[in-house]
Amino acid sequence: MSRDDAKAWFDEVIPNLASLLLRLPSLLEAHYHKSNELSGNDKCELRILGSQDAGILILNRELIAGLLACAFLCLFPTKDRDSKHLPMINFDQLFVTLVNGWRQSQHEKVKCFVHYFERICKDMPNGVVSFERKVLPSFPDAEFWKSSDTPLCPIKIFTSGSIEDQPHEALEVIFSNEKFGGNSLYMGCVQEHIRFMINPELVVGMLFMASMGDNEAVEVVGVERYAEYTGYGSSFRFSGEYMDKKPVDSMERRKTQIVAIDALNKPSREQFYSKSLLREVNKAFCGFNGSKYESNYVNSQKCQVPPVDGDTAITCNSISNEKEKGDDSQNGQGIGNRNENGSGNYTNENTNVGIATGNWGCGICGGDPQIKCIIQWIAASQSNRPFIHYYTFNEGSMKRSEQVIEYITNKKWNVGDLWKKLVDYTSRKLDEKTTLDLFSWIQSGNSNTNGHKGHNSMLGSKRNPDPIQQDDRPNRVKRKPVWLKDYVIR
Repeated sequence: MSRDDAKAWFDEVIPNLASLLLRLPSLLEAHYHKSNELSGNDKCELRILGSQDAGILILNRELIAGLLACAFLCLFPTKDRDSKHLPMINFDQLFVTLVNGWRQSQHEKVKCFVHYFERICKDMPNGVVSFERKVLPSFPDAEFWKSSDTPLCPIKIFTSGSIEDQPHEALEVIFSNEKFGGNSLYMGCVQEHIRFMINPELVVGMLFMASMGDNEAVEVVGVERYAEYTGYGSSFRFSGEYMDKKPVDSMERRKTQIVAIDALNKPSREQFYSKSLLREVNKAFCGFNGSKYESNYVNSQKCQVPPVDGDTAITCNSISNEKEKGDDSQNGQGIGNRNENGSGNYTNENTNVGIATGNWGCGICGGDPQIKCIIQWIAASQSNRPFIHYYTFNEGSMKRSEQVIEYITNKKWNVGDLWKKLVDYTSRKLDEKTTLDLFSWIQSGNSNTNGHKGHNSMLGSKRNPDPIQQDDRPNRVKRKPVWLKDYVIR
């Protein structure tokens, strides 16, 4: 920062931030009063959203600015945050990296926040931002994905460009840490962290959003982008202001929709096992599925929960009727409709908003880009998204993706067909019966609709039972199903 810039910062910005902090109590009081009007029967006020606590927070952007000022000045208490599985929120660890001679990219991250505060002190933004913790009420099993007849949605590959620059109405995927924001306020400077720098209002979610379980995702709508940037990782640089021209919706949220989903970290050979495939496809499905809070948060007449252990399907109407009878032992949120053969479609009406994503869980996380592409295509299709735009970031293994997509499209495969191909391939990889990558294997015509019955025997083999057949839920979600209790925090 130049001498003139430093003088302007301390003479103008800091006093404005102090004034904002003095208004914070009245901003919070107004927020809690207004939240009741916005949410109806659902709570949307500022509170901690813990594990399996599905819910939404709707925050005024001036309040967000005040909370960010608290974090920037390191005013939040930090006791017990680790025990509550909450990420760091104060900026002290980020500031430490500046004095210890770390990379220039750390200085550039701070520049993004300095620019944000300069902008909001000159012109305080209007509108609101919503932060939603999404919980998949029950975990779709292998049989569900195998039997799905949902058509595959159109998918388009982009070899250049970035997710945040996509011009269409789409849910933009953050390749997240299980802790929302991860190391954004420390050494992190990859896809998730950069998004938190250029959209600083995302950082407020780190105040109240606990770590995600395998059946959870975080969706944020309404954040504004403030910064341009170049580079990635150690080459990241703040390159000036960005004027966000996206329109606002009926709730006064900017039409930027972001979903954070965390992938398996460095799964190596484990990523080929059925338990991992199910974990990843259900994680993406949870994130891509529509918000239960849109249009006053849910059309309760359309949702339905699939039966578990032979029980009858629980519909929203039956839940409502049970509540009228005074029986609240079964209440929750459905995530889809069921087709004629009894298998769940698990779809929501997401007819306008597509998915913008890329090599989720790859790079430093070590996932296979081709497998992750197919998994996200399956999840987006099952979520009834109208399209998926996939940014390859020049990943070498994705060069043939358009040819493979054309091949699959010409075959007219549906979700179940593509899932079976994926399972067949990974099973062969585990049994060392193919050395091909997924795309080459699909194009070779070696795939078998009936499936190869090996390590990933999700297609009916009794000789080699899949470990997950004993319990279709990964370890982190072996608990009382969330739909058996109140879905929203009371």
